[in-house]
Amino acid sequence: MKEINFNVKTMHNVEVWLKRANEADFKMVKEVHNTTHTDLKAYLRNCTINSDDKTKYMGVGGYINSQYSGTYENKDGMLLHANDGDDYYGFISGPHGSDPSGNYYKRWTGVFTAPAAVTLDGYIELGVKSSTDGDHFTYKYATANIGELEMATNDVLKIHWKVSLSGGDYLPTYLRDRLTAAPNNNHMGYRGLFDANTLGGIDKKDGIYIETGAGVYSMITKAHPTDPSGIYYSRWQGIFTAPSLVSFTGGVYLGVDYDEVTDVFEKNWDNKSLSAWDMNLGDILKVNWKVSFS
Repeated sequence: MKEINFNVKTMHNVEVWLKRANEADFKMVKEVHNTTHTDLKAYLRNCTINSDDKTKYMGVGGYINSQYSGTYENKDGMLLHANDGDDYYGFISGPHGSDPSGNYYKRWTGVFTAPAAVTLDGYIELGVKSSTDGDHFTYKYATANIGELEMATNDVLKIHWKVSLSGGDYLPTYLRDRLTAAPNNNHMGYRGLFDANTLGGIDKKDGIYIETGAGVYSMITKAHPTDPSGIYYSRWQGIFTAPSLVSFTGGVYLGVDYDEVTDVFEKNWDNKSLSAWDMNLGDILKVNWKVSFS
């Protein structure tokens, strides 16, 4: 049995720009790196196994277009907190104007103009579906602390929030797109999983295959029988039973939409190189593949 684990890491880069009322231009005053909230990790995990979470991507309810709590219910974007009581404000939010998306990231901008002198405690939040009173998101993507900030009337605070993904092959690209659009049909098992050990693979199916001296063999692939999913991970199992003497060359692949003409997945999620060995008739290779999120 072979255990394979790979981690999809979510990283946040928050740029803080400030323009005082008596100044002509913005100045970047701080850059913050923070961690992903549990809601986002759970959403990304769900996107690998189904297409059901259609209300958790950024912009699904429209972006926040008013600063005052109570006026942007169910909207998406950024929030901030003021020290003066329990005041929350919305950032006028939306995709970054010139750099909204890259190979493995999405980026948003939030703008807050101080309506009067106000002290911000530094807490800001990125998420989807603002609450009725505007003090939190139903689905929180991330939080950050940019430090206390004194703002005078008409001072402007601008936040550029970048969410990047790394790990695997096609998977970060697929998940990047799920940040701003509903899950589509590229989750594992949408086309059906490999259900036989077939030389040359099974066209248009998903799962795990191995490389041998004779060519590609599909592994019978299923969700892991005892541990298919956890709070922040999904897990699959592939089984190959040698039909005769087979020279396993070590390559194993996890992905979706297999192409029997090219002998590869159209969307390869991950691949590993294991130790090569010769399998005799009836020998069994079992691979457990875990995809986790942090």
